[in-house]
Amino acid sequence: MAPKGFGLIKSRSSINLQFFMKIMVLIVCALGFEVFTKGIFLSPRNITLLLRQTAINGVLATGMVFVIVSGNIDLSIGSGVALSGATLAILETWHRWSTTQAVIVVICIGLLMGVFNGFWTVRGVPSFVATLGSMLILRGLALIFTKGISIAPLNVSTKMIGQGFIGKTASMIIFIAIYVIYLAFWIYRKRMARGNEKLETKKKPLIQLALFTLLILVMIYVVYGYKGIPIPVLLMIALMLVMWFVARYTAFGRYIYAVGGNMQASRYSGINVQAVTFFVFLIMGGLTSVGGILLSARLDGAMPVMGYFMELDAIAAAFIGGCSMSGGVGSIWGALFGALFMATLDNGMSLMNISSFVQYVVKGIIIILAVFSDVSTKSRA
Repeated sequence: MAPKGFGLIKSRSSINLQFFMKIMVLIVCALGFEVFTKGIFLSPRNITLLLRQTAINGVLATGMVFVIVSGNIDLSIGSGVALSGATLAILETWHRWSTTQAVIVVICIGLLMGVFNGFWTVRGVPSFVATLGSMLILRGLALIFTKGISIAPLNVSTKMIGQGFIGKTASMIIFIAIYVIYLAFWIYRKRMARGNEKLETKKKPLIQLALFTLLILVMIYVVYGYKGIPIPVLLMIALMLVMWFVARYTAFGRYIYAVGGNMQASRYSGINVQAVTFFVFLIMGGLTSVGGILLSARLDGAMPVMGYFMELDAIAAAFIGGCSMSGGVGSIWGALFGALFMATLDNGMSLMNISSFVQYVVKGIIIILAVFSDVSTKSRA
């Protein structure tokens, strides 16, 4: 089912305690890293860089939510990121294209990747197999196009997409504006719900407002303490707002949840299951190209081996955020939490100089536990 609000409320009678337990785990991890890194982890500078690190996986996880909710999977996005980034670097470095021209072409290539995956999936090839083959094809194309070498540097304007910041003053204005808009929306919902005598229903908006207020205060502290909001974070939030609106308020979004929840019933109710599946992969392809652009812009170049295991990070973020293996359940904002959780682990373990090999082990365990949590919750229901 599609989550209401910002994904914090599970039903009309209870708060999603499982989600809050995940938040507590994230807080404990953050405090632990703060202790072991001797005050570095929670510094405004590191949190800002952590958010920038979250942006790429956040964009990919947003699309992965739609894919998983529809009852599918996409294993090709890591290779798609490599091909997208390589294309951007080739066009700008070797052919001297402008940033606008190169970005448009890369997004079109991303949409073509989505068309390819969607075509084979709706033709009856399981999405696992179709995207596994696509993963190999796209990785091979990235190696062929780059001739196996790194390509750099990119245009200055492109670098700003991945490395730039919105100034401190502008960042504070943005966060204040976001809070004012949310507060107006909160007051509107409160007035619409007036007359409801259920105490739990009255408590939920207050809890959401308190959490959102705390989040805004923390973010203002962070952006004022360093350089402001990273541009990739703004792009991620903008894309997530669009995807949240689609999932929450459009017929297409409801169709995605319906198809993932019960495909046969969706067909009987007149939903074009093949069209929904195709457009889900089309969206995923477009977001994959955005991820490639952000990664190349942050690195100021491209390497044919970039993007390895990014599909696993996106899948893990989606599952940690509440997606179900069986489809039909998932949250855009849950995916943001999952991406932030994965970035927290990466950043904290890197600051502690923990080997990347050990980090893979930790990520693998987290994926298993996230899926086990989903399965165990269903078995108790």
